[in-house]
Amino acid sequence: MTTTHKSRTGDPRPEAKSGPCTPATSRVYPWPRASQGCGMRRWNVPGTRAATLAAVLAAACLAAAEGCGGGNGPGGSDGSPDNPADVAGEIPDPGTDGATDPGGDLPDAGAADPGEDLPPDGPGDVSRDKPEDLPFPPGPPRFRVLNFNVLCDGCDPAYAPWTERLEAFRDILARADPDLVGLQEIFFADQVGEVAALAPRPLEALFYTDPEEWYLPNPDVTILYRADRFARLEDGIYWLSPTPDVPWSIGLADGQVIPRQVHWVRLLDRQSGRELVFIDTHFDANHPAQANSAPMVLERTAPLAATLPVILVGDFNSEPSTEAFRLLTEGLAGDGFHFQDAWALASAPEQVSNLDPVPPWSHDISIDHVFLAGPHPWTVTKWYVDLSRYGDPPRFPSDHWPIFAEVEWVEP
Repeated sequence: MTTTHKSRTGDPRPEAKSGPCTPATSRVYPWPRASQGCGMRRWNVPGTRAATLAAVLAAACLAAAEGCGGGNGPGGSDGSPDNPADVAGEIPDPGTDGATDPGGDLPDAGAADPGEDLPPDGPGDVSRDKPEDLPFPPGPPRFRVLNFNVLCDGCDPAYAPWTERLEAFRDILARADPDLVGLQEIFFADQVGEVAALAPRPLEALFYTDPEEWYLPNPDVTILYRADRFARLEDGIYWLSPTPDVPWSIGLADGQVIPRQVHWVRLLDRQSGRELVFIDTHFDANHPAQANSAPMVLERTAPLAATLPVILVGDFNSEPSTEAFRLLTEGLAGDGFHFQDAWALASAPEQVSNLDPVPPWSHDISIDHVFLAGPHPWTVTKWYVDLSRYGDPPRFPSDHWPIFAEVEWVEP
């Protein structure tokens, strides 16, 4: 269990390492499993800045109501497209981004108080779990990666309430059994814990919190990683804006009201003793924010990928035909540093579902992706999109579909 250091009592604590981006201002929360339950804690936002935030959130809610994003998932919760020109059951309608009133739960068991900082798991912490004591298979490092935009709570009444969708999330997580998870569009901090607690293995969570502690956390981009497999060495956050090191900044497209971020973490894999970088992001849906965001991600990731394997996941609001996707997968000038699409590397991409027949799907309309980069080649041993529906009548649990990839790299 990670030691908690209370910042409000003046206890000494290690200074968080910073990488080539904004110094880390995230919190690490070791979530309990579902059987341990969660407690209640409220986030309070005092002062006039809360009023400013409320105005931003109101604009975000309005944008969500009007439909402000391209969707990787179904147009309606039952999978029917909203656009008459769409192929039935195949082309999703635009997804939405939105926000709701702050406040929520944080788990009691094993979790940090919002006023407490947890130090990063540095190399000195690795000895607490010896590789030979952990049930890892032999061979090259292999990682089970899940990306999922879960659809923010209350953002679309066509989908089931959050509490009902949690059971669908449990099934999705059980099927994926992930080592690394990228989540998007969670608004309440306590809901990170609710999702993480459903996983078959203990997970730790990383998401942005304001260092001044009076502001809301921002788990729109949340990283989950297996607590028994990885040690966190350092992490950083930057914002998709003309001023990427200024928290909450926007400005890559007219009409953007929701600040967008990139969160990266450098992890030590206790199984192999090697390091990797895992990155999660959520590009804004207003054009040309996507094409303006891609070069920034390339430039900021290239120094990391020069020496370390990199896994980038997220909701990019970018189909394979878009300029943003082309930049990410071909580079700024058609050469140089770029990512590889895990779907393209997979020998047999799959569509899985609890429905028979499996609903139709096309990679051509996908806006959620798993990308790979680094000094050595990657192999994708399994890739699937999860098209399961839940409830009565059956509905998709989000307006985006979960994307899973099992990846491995072998150093020469």
